Amino acid sequence: PFFFTLQEIIGRFVTLPNRDFWARCISYPFKGPELYLYSESDLLCDTLQLESLIEIRNRRHYDIGGVTRHNFKTTQHVLHYRQEEEKYLKLVHDFIAVCGTEMDETKLKQPLIP
Repeated sequence: PFFFTLQEIIGRFVTLPNRDFWARCISYPFKGPELYLYSESDLLCDTLQLESLIEIRNRRHYDIGGVTRHNFKTTQHVLHYRQEEEKYLKLVHDFIAVCGTEMDETKLKQPLIP
């Protein structure tokens, strides 16, 4: 009775907290434009879950700017800016414009990561 299979251990320590995480993301009460930058090559990100979350949140908030997303396809975890700087900056700048906030163009040329 005190022995657990590997599947039971994974289910208790990985699957359930993971489900809770995605459920909290779906139900998060924020109402405003959202930006998701991700990559299907990111080994730490569950792309299918993230895209499902994006669809749900977009349907919920379509009337207030909805959700902007971009799948970089080949960039690794948190390396989107370093590997595709121009595209990353354009996406962020365009999103800020959608939010109604102006951004100084000179600040876009300064590196975000030294």
